[in-house]
Order: sequence, then structure tokens, then C-alpha cells
Amino acid sequence: MRRLAAALALLALLAPLAAAQERINPIQGAYGEVYVIAGRALDADGNPIVRGTVTASLDSPGVQATPLSIGTDCYGTFFGYYTLHAVNPKGSITVAIKGPDGEGSQSKGLDPFFRRSDFLLRYPGHTQGACPDAQPTPWGSRATVSGRLLERVPSYDPGTGSLDARPFQGYVRLALVLKDGSRFCPPSQQGATLCEPIPVDERGDFRYSWTFNDAFNATGHVEVVAGNRTFNETLDPVYRIAWADEETTGQGPPAPAPTPLPPVLALAAVAVAAFAARRLLPGHPR
Repeated sequence: MRRLAAALALLALLAPLAAAQERINPIQGAYGEVYVIAGRALDADGNPIVRGTVTASLDSPGVQATPLSIGTDCYGTFFGYYTLHAVNPKGSITVAIKGPDGEGSQSKGLDPFFRRSDFLLRYPGHTQGACPDAQPTPWGSRATVSGRLLERVPSYDPGTGSLDARPFQGYVRLALVLKDGSRFCPPSQQGATLCEPIPVDERGDFRYSWTFNDAFNATGHVEVVAGNRTFNETLDPVYRIAWADEETTGQGPPAPAPTPLPPVLALAAVAVAAFAARRLLPGHPR
């Protein structure tokens, strides 16, 4: 009886409280019109930057853009975007958070296929921010998944530039799978084989958090089922988030276009090729 009571108590501890899909900050623009910046910011102790500000800077050839100031929520999550049609893979996004103890920053190249960059940002100092929300869920009792789902299609131009994908439309099924094998469906069902569907938005973006009664070790993965494909996304045990940017048809993003050789090098390459061919001509003196 004692063992049964202990087991029931453990199940109560791990039972989600109110795991509902989180609303993503409103975005004005379609998939081919905006570039999304998503992330989570923690301090040196591994605690979320509560109601802080992250600066995002776009550096791309031929583009002039004012840095964005993006606020974080009670769990250090930030979400913003640039209105950007043509995405140059030579460009980059840098996110940074500054304070009296220094600065934490991270840079990533622009992704012309997913049109989104996800960041894990660490501030080198300590924070004691208080969340004004009424009784927010404790930081250590949450696990989150966030991402974008796309379908690879033949290149097309909706009027904003050439694209190779369309947002996945419909629903995903999500499951949190912890290291010990425990599996949780939204919103509160443990061990089910088929989880309830969760909608994605018009750009294929989604975000969901599981919330529990008490803190737990966020080691494991999130299972994302989209159409007839399943993706297992590793859960970061420190940031307590898994990123799920996936192409759902199995084709994957297109290969990067080859970088053209400078004119001088191109002429040299042609000369070398011609010389090699000449040496192979029958009867040519060697």
C-alpha cells in the first residue's frame, strides 16, 4: 500500500496543470514577407530573464534596418520579426542582452528557407526580475517546444521573391518524452499513444509548454508528428526548450547555390581544364 501511495504521489507530481498552447506575438505578414527571430534568454544562474529586453540587429547586404527591441516574458522567451522579402544567406542576425554585469550575444546566418532563426541567449550577470503575472508557473516545472513547419515545393514567386516552401497547414501532435520514458500528451494525458492535435499558424509556427506541479529534470525530447512524419527534437535541459524547425515532405531545404568564382579564377580554371584536355589528345607530344 505504501508503494502504491508513493507511486500515486509521483504521478500527481508529474501531472500537467494547465498545458495550453501559448499565443505567439502577433505578426503582420505572410511567410514570404517576414523574418522571425525567436529565442530564450537566461542569466548566469540559469534563471529566465523576466520582462527584459533583447536587441536584435540585422546585417544583410543592401539592407538598412534599425535594431529591434524585443521583450521577454516570464520565462525568458522572446519573439519578434523583421519585414523582409529577399533573404540573403550572406546576411546575419545578432541578438544581445546588456546589463550592469556585461553583455551576452549570439549571431546566426540568415536562413532563406525557414526564414526564421532560433537563439539561446545567456546574460553573464544575475537577475532578480519579478513577473507581474498572477501566480506564474515556476520556471523549473515547465518544458517548451517551439518551431516552424514547412513543405518543400517547386520554386514559385508570390510577388515578394522566389520561395521554395509553403507553411505546413493543419495540426501537429506533440508529446513530451522524458529520459525515464514518461510520455505526456497535451494537455494532461500521460502515456497516450495518440496526442490531441495542436494548430499551427499561417506561417507554420507553433509553440507549446507543458506545466507540472513541481520542478522536474528537463532531460529528454519532444515528439512532433506532422502529417505522416515524426520528428524527435532534443530538449535542452538548461533552457528547457526544444526547437522544431522542420521540412515535412522529406525533401529537406534546397542545396545552397554554388558561389561563383571571381573572373580571374574562373579564367584560370578554364585554362587548366583546356590544358588537361589538350594533353589527352591522341598523338599530342608529351
